[in-house]
Amino acid sequence: MATFNIIKCHGSGNDFVLIDERRLPEPLTQDQRKTLAVHLCNRNSIIGADSFLFVQDSAVGDGKMRYFNADGSEANMSGNGLRCVARYVSDVSKKDELVLEALGGVYAVQRVRDFFDDVTAFSIKITTVDFAVKTLPLQVDTETWIDKKLDFLSDTLHFTALTVPNPQLVARVSAPDEAELIRIGSRCNDQRDFFTEGVNVNFFLPLDEHTIFVQTYERGCGITFSCGTGMFASSIVSTLLGHTPENEWITVLNQGGFVKTKIYRDAQGNFVGELLGNTTNEFMAELEFDFENPVGARLENVQACSDETAAYEQVKAFAAEAWATRV
Repeated sequence: MATFNIIKCHGSGNDFVLIDERRLPEPLTQDQRKTLAVHLCNRNSIIGADSFLFVQDSAVGDGKMRYFNADGSEANMSGNGLRCVARYVSDVSKKDELVLEALGGVYAVQRVRDFFDDVTAFSIKITTVDFAVKTLPLQVDTETWIDKKLDFLSDTLHFTALTVPNPQLVARVSAPDEAELIRIGSRCNDQRDFFTEGVNVNFFLPLDEHTIFVQTYERGCGITFSCGTGMFASSIVSTLLGHTPENEWITVLNQGGFVKTKIYRDAQGNFVGELLGNTTNEFMAELEFDFENPVGARLENVQACSDETAAYEQVKAFAAEAWATRV
């Protein structure tokens, strides 16, 4: 039986379990990480979450995030997850500016004081954007796929493929349609003929020049309240297609609340930008976990973060009102 100190946290409603491997007697194995993710992210388990975050030492920054989906697969990056790791590392190190590593790259992260009253928030500078279909990979006979139909998915929607660095497929829609998103997301991820490593599928709806609504079907998770890299990818496509401006803040509404993004170009003319949003702790606890008997896991000394969760309810209320006034 192993004992872990855990944090249950979320970014824009996209929720995680976090363990700091640096405080363990020895690092976890890859199989142990998968086991923890599969059993504890299950919504019928003692916790339930979209994904699992593991914090490790980094040779190039203040810490490293390893990100495991609910199905046990590992992803290169998570915008919501990296903010939650940033919150944890910042609280421990007492540093407001950090450099954090993920499998997909190295990211500058900064604590933000004015996102929303009494809500802790961080911004991430994301420079790992690529429109080459080979980076997803997407099996089509062209170098890029921008605002075009994929006949095997839809007769009407136009899709753009990119990585940030997770593989993303983005389509503009005229209204939210979760059933259609699930159908397309399942097709892309259950049958790996065109997207051989799966893909996040994002629907975005422009609401005004500085506001969009985004829904995401995440590979390895399914429908989530939000997806950080999906919202960032959707913001890029929205800006590329002229729905939102470059170098100005965009409010991205989602089912879990909202984030802000800013899309601009680097010196070479490539799209880069910032993702800004909450990092909210729900509770802290000691996890008793037997890798030979995962169903016997239990939580001890649970400490609810009631003030934080109450403050975030105001974010959700703001987002709901903002959505209601634009539809």
